[in-house]
Parts: sequence; C-alpha cells; structure tokens
Amino acid sequence: RPQNSGWTACLSGLGSASTRCTEGRAAFDQGLEWRGGTPANFAHLELAVHTWNTLLFKENRTLSDFHEYVQDLIKLFLDTLDFQGVEILNRHNLLERERRKAFPHRASNALVFDVGERASDLLDYLRQSHGVVCDCRNSRYVRVGFGIEHGPAQVQILANAISSYEEGQQK
Repeated sequence: RPQNSGWTACLSGLGSASTRCTEGRAAFDQGLEWRGGTPANFAHLELAVHTWNTLLFKENRTLSDFHEYVQDLIKLFLDTLDFQGVEILNRHNLLERERRKAFPHRASNALVFDVGERASDLLDYLRQSHGVVCDCRNSRYVRVGFGIEHGPAQVQILANAISSYEEGQQK
C-alpha cells in the first residue's frame, strides 16, 4: 500500500476528510486497494475504455483535445465563482495558481482550495443539499475535479451550489 495514494483510495472518507487511518497512513476502503499502481475502480476503467473507443478512434480526437476541454470547464467554473462573488472557493485560495498560469497545458484536472475550518461544513452542505461529493484533505483543503464526462451545465450547478452555501452562511 502506498503511503500517499490518490484520492480514490478511501471513497467513503472523501466527504468527511477522513482519508487517513489512526496511524496517519492513507486509509483504504475494503476491496478498493490500489493494485499495480492503479485504483481498483472498474467504473472508471469502463468509462476510459468507452471514451477511448468512441472519441479517439471514431471521432479522431486526441488526449490534448480532452485536456483542453476539461481546462475550459475549469476556467468556466472559476469565472462563474468570480462573477457570483463567491469567497469560500475562488482564485485567491486556489493552490498552485501561479503554476497553473505559467503552465496551462500541464495543469491538473483537479482544483485544490485552502478553505480553512469551513471545509467539512461546506462538504456536508454540498453532499446533503445537492448530492455533490468533493474530497477534503487535512480538514481544510477542498478538492474539486472535472473530467470529460462533465459539461458546462454540471459546472454551473456546482458553482451555484457553492454560492448558495455561502449565501446561507451570511444569513
């Protein structure tokens, strides 16, 4: 078991920031241990194979096309949060923002925000009120990931959900 695995190692702990065991090592859900360096998550494997067959072979798309599409979704997400005036997640508390600007073609499809002590409250709200599950690390960092299976409508829904959390906090 790797000491610092990817976020899929403990799916049951994503929303509660409990992705570490009591000894401080990465926790693993029963049956979802990583094998051979890849997560034992067959739904993602199936999605990847279907996407590969459909888009890469039949529509002559490239991996760069996929990455550019997802980066456009991320830009839409950040722009929407800026437009709505959201403070809990924004470009100012986005980790690695300078690297993202300097190397946009090497940017991750996940955004990590330093939310502070409100992280678990935000994630509880998103899960209970909107059915959205995000990852939380060290009780303060919220990770939001995007992929080719998402579209502008899902990005808007997520941004609106985050905005509604903040509006509720101000009342």
